[in-house]
Amino acid sequence: MPIFPFWLVNLAAGAVGLRLSVYVLATFVGMIPTSLVYASLGNGLGDLLAQGHHPDLAILYQPSVLLPIIGLAMLVLLPVLYKRWRNGRSKQPA
Repeated sequence: MPIFPFWLVNLAAGAVGLRLSVYVLATFVGMIPTSLVYASLGNGLGDLLAQGHHPDLAILYQPSVLLPIIGLAMLVLLPVLYKRWRNGRSKQPA
């Protein structure tokens, strides 16, 4: 979930003179994977509700719902793993 509203981030990017290529790359890396996971989760829940399943905890075990949730968890862990990797590299002797 974003901490700042998207319109505020767009204004700040323009105010500090961020290059368009950097902005587009950051948008691609930061927003598109999350959007795909959210859309996949919504699609899976929609399919289950269309089949007549009632919303309860049992639908969490359906692959169409469980896999996007796992994907979201992996996206959340990416910054933590990157920070550990970066810190590990900086502590290695040159």
